[in-house]
Amino acid sequence: MIEIARFADVYEAEIAASRLRADGYDPVLGGAEHVKVNPLVLMALGGVNLSVPGDQADAARRLVESLRGGASPSEAST
Repeated sequence: MIEIARFADVYEAEIAASRLRADGYDPVLGGAEHVKVNPLVLMALGGVNLSVPGDQADAARRLVESLRGGASPSEAST
């Protein structure tokens, strides 16, 4: 698994992971469950990390970056 992004908000990370799943990727969130139980550990963990298998990393990273930048879904797919 390769980390493609970190989030300071667990729910933003969940949304990004859901979008990746909808597009056929296999994302894994690291630290999300810890943060949901105790939000104060978010900073200690360095945020919530989003990882995907190595062969999906480049395309998934581009999609997440475009979503964070506010690109439209059609722009994110190209």
